[in-house]
Amino acid sequence: MKFAKINNKKFLFVVYSLIFLIACNARNELNLSDYEIIEKVIEKEIILYGYDLQDDKALKDFKRNTPEYEKKIKELYLNQNYESDYYFSLDKTLFVYKDNWYVQELFAKNNFSGSTKNLIPLKIDFSKIKTKKNLIRIDKNSKLARSQNYIGDFKLSRIIYNGDKAVILMENNGRLLIFLEKKNNEWSVYKEAGIPYEIYEKKIDL
Repeated sequence: MKFAKINNKKFLFVVYSLIFLIACNARNELNLSDYEIIEKVIEKEIILYGYDLQDDKALKDFKRNTPEYEKKIKELYLNQNYESDYYFSLDKTLFVYKDNWYVQELFAKNNFSGSTKNLIPLKIDFSKIKTKKNLIRIDKNSKLARSQNYIGDFKLSRIIYNGDKAVILMENNGRLLIFLEKKNNEWSVYKEAGIPYEIYEKKIDL
């Protein structure tokens, strides 16, 4: 009977451990705020500039390099109300970057505190993300990635939260730390900070 009691205790321990692991895994899925922030970052950071828009359909009735053409292309850039289809690729996994001294300095300068230590990479469910109908996410190996309307390949990190503030890192020919805050139930970008690859001959590895 004593042996049976020991086995029962072990069984209960295993059951509770499994329940704990399942609960942890459930928490390690992207939540609503994560998807809201990803959408906001795509909206604010994956944008088209004047040189991207030179052959946009909205400019078909304008003669290139005229004042009217320049005015229209400026309007397209400021309002992002282009008419042609444009393409971008976004890695399907939110990566985890190193919590180093440079990142922590940027956090402190922007009144933010947090850490990536307990985070793991997580996949994005793209069905939960909405973008402009003519800003289209494609696979980076697609033929469209070689078209003139392809604007780049992007990667996003896991999001760190601190109350009503959050931070996410974006990579695309550079590294940009994006600080957001939630006001009136909506996330907005309040600060951006680039991260160099080297400073004072010291590499900044992420």
